[in-house]
Amino acid sequence: MKLDADNLPTEVHVDRNIHNRISTTGYSEAATTGYQLAIWDRAIPLLQRGGALSDLRSQQSHRLQMISLLETRSLQEFETLENAFAGRSTFKADGPITHTGAPSMALHANLSWITRIEISEEWAAQADPWHISADLISCTKSIREQRPKFDQTSTWAIHSDIDLESELRKYRDYLKGSK
Repeated sequence: MKLDADNLPTEVHVDRNIHNRISTTGYSEAATTGYQLAIWDRAIPLLQRGGALSDLRSQQSHRLQMISLLETRSLQEFETLENAFAGRSTFKADGPITHTGAPSMALHANLSWITRIEISEEWAAQADPWHISADLISCTKSIREQRPKFDQTSTWAIHSDIDLESELRKYRDYLKGSK
């Protein structure tokens, strides 16, 4: 598994003999283990340089967070983004609906990484390995789209951090007053 800068998979290799190697009850665990190994592959060089595991988190600077909050258009959007920055939001993506009437899989993530991978056992028992891989990448794409975007070219970018803090307080009060 290969990850992008936001710790989301960009490539997933599913062994073509997976059905002979793992019982379908172990697919979710195998995918989670593959993801954790990819995270560790990133962590080892970082730790060797004296970095910390927390450096792997996809956290934006406080400045970019303030700019993103100022770009919201509603109190709900503001609070959703604020919760995401505080680690209280989970993004969820479901794979396609299968013949069983349930999604092939579900991915759960926060701003930093995937927190849970659930693969339908019944679907996985009949799925080609490339389908498993494709559905996982598709779910990853959906998570990527749900996560907030950070725009460093916003008109707010020219303001100082002090001005941004002040504007953010005013904007929060304005949104809360206009419920």
